[in-house]
Amino acid sequence: MEISFGSVIIVAVVGFAVARFIWFGVQRLRSHHMPVATAEAHVVKVFDKTGSYRVGLREYHSLTPGYEVTFEMLSNAKRKRFFVPEKHGRVAKGDIGILTTQGICFIRFERSQGIEN
Repeated sequence: MEISFGSVIIVAVVGFAVARFIWFGVQRLRSHHMPVATAEAHVVKVFDKTGSYRVGLREYHSLTPGYEVTFEMLSNAKRKRFFVPEKHGRVAKGDIGILTTQGICFIRFERSQGIEN
């Protein structure tokens, strides 16, 4: 029985997709057992996820209503990126407020002031 190159590629892609799905599930499960954390943060970058956006040479597409936001913690300058569902409203680059998270999950961002750029 011969195994074609195309079959190997298909199995590899499907295997990678399944492994990634399982990994994200495990991360989400771990997050639900972590404590809820709050920190003062500001918005560094907002990626629109309802359409497409470019990062370098890569173009990303999404049908999920919402966007990805990179926050920088004011206490330690650590940056974290979270998916923010559209129901939480819009944030803009430079907004400062209290970020509430649980592990890798975004819970809310309560804006205290905005800085116009």
